[in-house]
Amino acid sequence: MTQQPSATGLAADAAALAEAAPLFPAPTPAPAETPYGVLDVGSNSIRLVVFEGLRRAPAPVFNERELCGLGATLAETGALAPDAVEPALDAMRRFAAAAAALGTGPLDAVTTAAVRDARDGARFCQAVARETGFSLRVLSGEEEARYAALGVVSAFPGASGLMADLGGGSLELVRLDEGQLAEHATLPLGVLRLGNLAPGRRTALAAGRLGTLSWLDKVHGAPVYLVGGAWRALARIHMAARQHPIAVVHHYRMTANEARQTAKAYATADPRTLRPGPEGMWPSRLATVPSGAAVLRALLKAAAPSEVLFSAFGLREGLLFDRLPEAVRALDPLHDACRAIARREGRSLAYAEALDSWLARAALPAFAPHRDLLPAAAFLSEIAWRQHPDLRAADAFTRISRAPFVGIDHPGRVFLALAVATRYKSALPAEADQAANRLLPAEAQGAARALGLALRLAEKLSCGERAVLEGSQLSAEGDRLTLRLAAAHEPLASGKARSAADALARAIDCTLALETG
Repeated sequence: MTQQPSATGLAADAAALAEAAPLFPAPTPAPAETPYGVLDVGSNSIRLVVFEGLRRAPAPVFNERELCGLGATLAETGALAPDAVEPALDAMRRFAAAAAALGTGPLDAVTTAAVRDARDGARFCQAVARETGFSLRVLSGEEEARYAALGVVSAFPGASGLMADLGGGSLELVRLDEGQLAEHATLPLGVLRLGNLAPGRRTALAAGRLGTLSWLDKVHGAPVYLVGGAWRALARIHMAARQHPIAVVHHYRMTANEARQTAKAYATADPRTLRPGPEGMWPSRLATVPSGAAVLRALLKAAAPSEVLFSAFGLREGLLFDRLPEAVRALDPLHDACRAIARREGRSLAYAEALDSWLARAALPAFAPHRDLLPAAAFLSEIAWRQHPDLRAADAFTRISRAPFVGIDHPGRVFLALAVATRYKSALPAEADQAANRLLPAEAQGAARALGLALRLAEKLSCGERAVLEGSQLSAEGDRLTLRLAAAHEPLASGKARSAADALARAIDCTLALETG
């Protein structure tokens, strides 16, 4: 069993982290389309995620957890909770069968603080191997921190600031410098360890531990990226209280002041009084919120961040990211995810690629501030084309605003959802207008609707065939919007296509001109 590192070792600098890299095994080569699994045996929960493949932004095809609480008694007894061991084994028996049924190829089975620190951790790993076939790899604190940070970097490319992953048994911290991992630490501040302490004692203990990390001064004024179930629960409660229009925790943002006020309010809360909002939440998860808020109070004081961002990506996604070739890691995660959606659910990937090129060539001034989102809009444009016409706009908005992709903030989600919903229908459902009014300035709303009209024009003009788009050009200069197309395609620029072109011209305050040749 791995011993818990000393405080000095936990605060190692970037050079020490780089020296530790050879301790991590080389990724096992596997086809990109072979399902890849991660079994994560934590102090509070056990989760199996099976991704559709080893790709930059694969969708999970299976994602289940059981809240077993293996580390619930660790602080008092030094051992795993006796009444949690059998439920944990039951969960892993099911997960072993699920992984086999899904044809999972490579699978990383890892365990973290509770098993790492428990005196009976080795015996538990032996029981897991015997009963389920999983060979658990006990991660050191440094390894746990590294993988969690890689998960955040995979979701926030080029991130700088502080990654903080709060689990049941420990708190992992890594300073991020433009996507590179620097100083790191593992502290015994998990929500289960702190759960039996008085509320005031939790924050004081966390503050004392964090006070040993002099390198936290380097993250002052930078974002903090929060990972972990207790903090995601806190975000959900805050979102429900604010009636936030997007029900996705990932990339939910709080100002530093909002985070301080929220942490202070909930650090002493009675979990039984907490209101989780319309999405619901397990009582055992709600019970961890006060401890999570207490640690957050101390962290905000020590790190003095500019803002707080919540990340749905952490250790499991970091394990996947670590297996990817460097060229795949460099891909844009949002564009890769949207391309996969086009491949699975769109009219055709070829049409989406032609639409992406058509929008890039158009280079309309109205789209310039949002050029990074144009490829995603092209690949998502046909996400609802198989739906009943009356349902397409609402379906597109709901699916895009809640999609499990990363590399985009909440205003960006609403921009894309509004654009693609407009591609289907100009009169949008009430929730779309409400979300747009809450998260987008008027200019961005106008640009999103204009982009939707451009997507509609492309589909009406081309009938969903790439050849027409490849032979046409949309451009704007001054107050003139020009649509050029091949002479053979001139008859297509009439009817609904002409109506869409006229609507786009009006939306960007232009007069439409058609040119053929």
